[in-house]
This record gives sequence, structure tokens and C-alpha cells, in this order.
Amino acid sequence: MKIYIAAIVLLTLFLAALIPFASNNPDGLQKVAASLGVGESAPVWHGLMAGYSVNALGDGYLSTLTSGILGTVSVLMASIIVGNALTKRRQTPTEKE
Repeated sequence: MKIYIAAIVLLTLFLAALIPFASNNPDGLQKVAASLGVGESAPVWHGLMAGYSVNALGDGYLSTLTSGILGTVSVLMASIIVGNALTKRRQTPTEKE
């Protein structure tokens, strides 16, 4: 179990360190929307990490890095919680005295 936790931590740190270097070019859906002249409406809620950054930090790289780490850990924790809720744990039968 410890090897899995270590692997998850290393993978999380590795991915979070690379997130700030992601392309600034729009993805396919954004490009099609721009070519069709469809504009973005004002968001109803800005979210906890709007724009893939933590605005309270100020620094662009550090803000994006922190957002990546928090987002990855949040998804990991949600996956673990849902996985544990959906799977049945095997229980050993108690010995009768």
C-alpha cells in the first residue's frame, strides 16, 4: 500500500509541475466557437480556482501550480471516497466460541 501512495504522490507532483507549461492556444471547442462568432457569457459563479489559478497567491506560475496540485488531490480524494462507497469490503467471518 505504501508503494501506491508514494507513486500517487510522485505522479501528482510531476503532473502539477508540468501543468503551468500547458499550451495557451484554445482547444478545439473554443476554436470552433470563436470561428462561429459565439461569445462567452458572464459566468454565474467564478468557482474556487477560476482560470486554473488561485488568485489569492498573485504569482502566475505559483498560482497555476497550486491550482494543479489542489485539483489533482481533490479528484484523487473524490475517486477514493466514491470507490470506497461503491465497493464492498471483504470481511472475515468471526470465529464462534
